[in-house]
Amino acid sequence: CYQQLELSGHCNFAATLSKVTDTGIIVTAAWGQEIPLIHDGAILMKISVRNGRVQFLSELAPVEVEETPFFDRVIHWKANQSLTGSPLFIRKKLHRRGIAMHSRTKLSYDLAGRYDRFMATVALAPEMRELGNAAIQVIGDEQVLFEKAELAGDEVLDIDIEVSDFQVLTLVTDFGEGQDVGDRVHWGDARIVRQAK
Repeated sequence: CYQQLELSGHCNFAATLSKVTDTGIIVTAAWGQEIPLIHDGAILMKISVRNGRVQFLSELAPVEVEETPFFDRVIHWKANQSLTGSPLFIRKKLHRRGIAMHSRTKLSYDLAGRYDRFMATVALAPEMRELGNAAIQVIGDEQVLFEKAELAGDEVLDIDIEVSDFQVLTLVTDFGEGQDVGDRVHWGDARIVRQAK
């Protein structure tokens, strides 16, 4: 287990937390150097735990991506932001991590049997509640684990699914009623979780 550190000025590197002192923290970088962050004037903005029990899908590269437009224009999926590049909201709640998808998009992720559950909060992008009507699926290998034929309006889905028997997890945002109009779906905090042993 290690941490991904983000410092002011958008400096990012992997390290492990070594010591907490009265004036800051000391981390050990991946190359072995101990770095006192506060003593050097560095400002720690964020710490993300990697290889822990929780893995956010937005921090993984999909093993397969399929984007099929209804007409000609492909709207590419995005991680940790909406499809317009703004923060990713569900209702009025900001989700700093998550995936935004337009119909029809399929994203597949390698589980390799290492994770037990998939969790996410799913809804239409707030600005599309009046227009959008999308279908969504969560698939483990070739088996449909969760399906909603019409995601529309203010509906918010809290998904929590057992995935321990599967090697590949696939998220699908598909066309609903009305072709692809407004089919912008936010998968807030989409994550795979390893149970504590």
